Amino acid sequence: MKESQLKKFLIDCWHDEKEAKMLYDQMAFSETDPKKKNVYQRLADIENGHAELLEIELTKLGVDISKLKFKPRWRTRFLSLFGRIFGHTSLLRSLVRGEDGAIAGYAMHASAALDKGLKENLSSMAIDEKSHFNVLNEITGNFEDDPLAGERWHHGGGSIRDAIFGMNDGLLSTFSLVAGVSGAAVGNTIVLLAGVAGAIAGAISMAAGAFVSTRAEKEVKEKHLAREKYEITAMPELEMEELALRYELKGVDPEHAREMARQIFTDKKAAIDTMAREELGFAPEELGSPLKAGTTSGIFFTLGALIPIVPWIIFPGILAFYVSIIMSLGGFFFIGVGRTLATGRNPWKSGFEMFLIGTGAAIVTYIIGSLVGVAI
Repeated sequence: MKESQLKKFLIDCWHDEKEAKMLYDQMAFSETDPKKKNVYQRLADIENGHAELLEIELTKLGVDISKLKFKPRWRTRFLSLFGRIFGHTSLLRSLVRGEDGAIAGYAMHASAALDKGLKENLSSMAIDEKSHFNVLNEITGNFEDDPLAGERWHHGGGSIRDAIFGMNDGLLSTFSLVAGVSGAAVGNTIVLLAGVAGAIAGAISMAAGAFVSTRAEKEVKEKHLAREKYEITAMPELEMEELALRYELKGVDPEHAREMARQIFTDKKAAIDTMAREELGFAPEELGSPLKAGTTSGIFFTLGALIPIVPWIIFPGILAFYVSIIMSLGGFFFIGVGRTLATGRNPWKSGFEMFLIGTGAAIVTYIIGSLVGVAI
């Protein structure tokens, strides 16, 4: 690898570590559970240690680290704001993906590094990031293995996924409606009324769907959790053996697995929390709020729906039509970029993909509206 490429990689990693520290500090400050608060603070300290190691390596390469200025990038600022609004647990998905990406990056460059010190430091950081990945997965109840992970309303209405998909649905459905009605060559008032009516109906439908879906899932989880609590109370030895077996299946030595299970079962709450994660696939504190899910879905659907409607309030005639198209297609692109906060995909590719989807929807509905308008 060229020295210039290595410098760029290490500087990018330095920014990543600083941003991770900032988010973990924020989570530690907001967390009320002393154990989790301690975990988040330790993760922040480790990330800060990584940044200091990277500064040492950059100094070796002749980089003046006094000129390195930390400024959170837009994605991190967005995550920080989102965490403050919806709670720091909404950041966990993005942080897990960040740790996963860091593992691959450090491991790959460690294998290619010629300098022994650099190789050891990158390898050490890769191991740390793998540990962080496992810790965060444990906190989230191993959501990556959850068969419900792909469903947008199954996380209590407080995730980035909910916000992005809510806005996307609001923009797509309302823009399609407005474009179709516009194609029928009707006046601004009719287009505006149709858009507002569609936005209100869509927001109510989305909010109701999110509320019902989250409540149904919560009831199912509560039922399973109540049964698990009963089993732990009625037959603790059997449940303890089951937990030990699960640890063995993960590769833990049998004797050590049994000792781990015995330690956990000395505290009933810890036993319930652990068995819920290991057997049911979720943590008790993850039970979503149906009201929060419905409210979040309705609000973000409305925000997306406003994008194609506002121009029809402000501008006259054909100008409103063109401004609505420009704003909506721009909105599709930025929502596509925003989706990468939840998916980890290439932002340009995702943005362009959503732009094409919006363009296709507008063309189809406009043509249909035109044909209907001619027929009438």
